[in-house]
Amino acid sequence: MKIEIIVAGDYNIAHKEIDIHDPKGNKKSSGFLPEERAWMDHFLDNGWVDSFRKIHPESTGAYSWLNGRIKSLKVLGYADCRGDVKSNIILSTKRAQFIASNLVTLGVVGPDFKIEVVGNGELPCIGVEEFGNSKDRRVDVIMTYEVINEIEGTDVPVDPMQQMIETGRLELVGVNFQPGLRYFLPGVEAVLDAFAESLKKMPNIKIELQGHICCHGKQGDGMDIETGMENLSVMRAKEVHDYLIAKGVDKKRLVYKGLGNNFPKVWPEMSNADQIANRRVEAVVWE
Repeated sequence: MKIEIIVAGDYNIAHKEIDIHDPKGNKKSSGFLPEERAWMDHFLDNGWVDSFRKIHPESTGAYSWLNGRIKSLKVLGYADCRGDVKSNIILSTKRAQFIASNLVTLGVVGPDFKIEVVGNGELPCIGVEEFGNSKDRRVDVIMTYEVINEIEGTDVPVDPMQQMIETGRLELVGVNFQPGLRYFLPGVEAVLDAFAESLKKMPNIKIELQGHICCHGKQGDGMDIETGMENLSVMRAKEVHDYLIAKGVDKKRLVYKGLGNNFPKVWPEMSNADQIANRRVEAVVWE
């Protein structure tokens, strides 16, 4: 029996140059490293298909992810034509309710998000009614999105230090991290390079780098899935700390700490974009 499988998720890997903005600038960035792209080659060589590239093989600037918040969500349950009409309405409703419950459990939407659940009953018979049609025993999920501005690694503030001088705090917009890891998402270099240059021009300012995490059910820090240690926000702050030192900022001017999920920027997290926004590092003047 042939089984059809759809894999839906976020590998945080761009496969080909056509799949990423500024491939030359990101060739040494996590998410576009040669070994990661080779892994994707191996993945596709084993029979998997990039559905977006199969349909749009030459499209540029039209990536297969959407950065937005879910505006509405409808879950539609169906049954095949076996059994009576009343039982199939009940069955299709239960199927839809099961999927809706799992969308909340998996964090796709928050517990307070209103999901429209509909049991549409049985679909018309095709062929022998005794066996039904397995494709009719299904649930459809329909989402509409409110598109928001993308978080771009190249979105560099004109004068990042001016904001810090006025408020004592600077969010490093565009410095975001892979889920469960301390490693940067592609494209952070422009932001951090500009910040490092600004720091070097103002040598008397000392900075505390504060790491934050997302997607953590209980209060506290998250686990770094590479090391197994629950210090993820600390390691993200350290990653920025080490990058700035490598760019010539005096290490005596920098300290770092992790704040876990105690200060989310977006709550509740209703989308992947919200989670990315909460996986961040902020810089605070401490002297």
